[in-house]
Amino acid sequence: MSRRSRIRYCLTRKGMEGDELEAFVEEDISNVVALFREFNSGTHGGAGRFTITQLTTIKRRVEDAIRFLHRILR
Repeated sequence: MSRRSRIRYCLTRKGMEGDELEAFVEEDISNVVALFREFNSGTHGGAGRFTITQLTTIKRRVEDAIRFLHRILR
């Protein structure tokens, strides 16, 4: 089952079906996945390339995305 199918299933169960909402949730998840890739590339290896402020901002964005998804998909 694709991620998009799982999103559709969860939204339908909550009575929140709609192409626009599905697309928004899919884009938000894709954004967070890309953010994880960026985070990994900036924290592994030598001395990492992100400042504490940048790392805190990335952490907050990911946590907010998880909270959002949890609210609409539970």
